[in-house]
Amino acid sequence: MATLTPQKIEETGVTISAYTACASGGDDFINTGVEFIQVQNNHGSAARTVTIAATTEDISDATYGTLKKVNVTKSIAAGQSMFLGPFKMLAFNNADGKVAITYSDSAADMKIIVVYLEQ
Repeated sequence: MATLTPQKIEETGVTISAYTACASGGDDFINTGVEFIQVQNNHGSAARTVTIAATTEDISDATYGTLKKVNVTKSIAAGQSMFLGPFKMLAFNNADGKVAITYSDSAADMKIIVVYLEQ
């Protein structure tokens, strides 16, 4: 699993040139709740699936009681890209404060970037 470094989107913009090949064992990044990912599926004909792991902890809510967040799973068509996020820390951070991402088909032909807006 590779740890990705988020790039800051500034008022003057950000040049998104540092896409990373998705790791076959998955990727992760330190999450502060303002990060987004963009995943590209560069395969010529096959869709690929990206899964964002939800926390394994129960989430307590005063209104709804104890909740369990489910993983986010999205299919990305061939030649397409998708933005996902932001990821609520309580719902998605693992014990290391990171969001864990896995991919179908050993991440073949997939690239990713993590960006964030500073508040």
